[in-house]
Amino acid sequence: MERAGAAAGDPGPSPAGGAGLPAAATRELLTDRLWLRPVGGPDLDQLHRMFTEAGFRRYLLDGEEMPRDWVAGEIADSRRGFRRHGWGTWAVRRRARRGIVGCCGLREFHRPPVLELYYGIACRHWGRGYATEAAGAVIDDAFERLGFERLRASVDRPNRRSVAVLQRLGFTPEPAGGETRAVDRYRLERDRWRARRPG
Repeated sequence: MERAGAAAGDPGPSPAGGAGLPAAATRELLTDRLWLRPVGGPDLDQLHRMFTEAGFRRYLLDGEEMPRDWVAGEIADSRRGFRRHGWGTWAVRRRARRGIVGCCGLREFHRPPVLELYYGIACRHWGRGYATEAAGAVIDDAFERLGFERLRASVDRPNRRSVAVLQRLGFTPEPAGGETRAVDRYRLERDRWRARRPG
């Protein structure tokens, strides 16, 4: 499975030694236009339809069309992640409407595992800035609530939309690390994130 967007890593200590993290599974993130809530069973049909869109899965899934059971497994893994660690996948909705327009969150990829921020927006909603807005909310949550010291990002080089999202969010390139594929890596340090925040 390939990323649509960014890879996150190196969390600091969890707040209060991890106290209260299971409550993340019921929390919400709000932006000016979007409402993010952890994915759950009722989201399965909408998420599966979105994950089968050719444009949506081109980079996120290396073009592979995943079955409904796979999406159900992703939801179950996310729920466990929120319970155990305070992170997982958020369903992205517009605040004024009910339907899911995308997903965004933290998930482990690679061998050895690397915790990554990934995001995907349904094709009909591209070009509206939803990926940047949703990823920004998840990044803020990672630094503020989870205590991350830095976030790492990796994108397929041809995925120029995701590269632009990372640049808007303040990520900077990392040196090439001997990748066998055309993958570029980025990072965002806590100090840089804080310095870019309004006010």
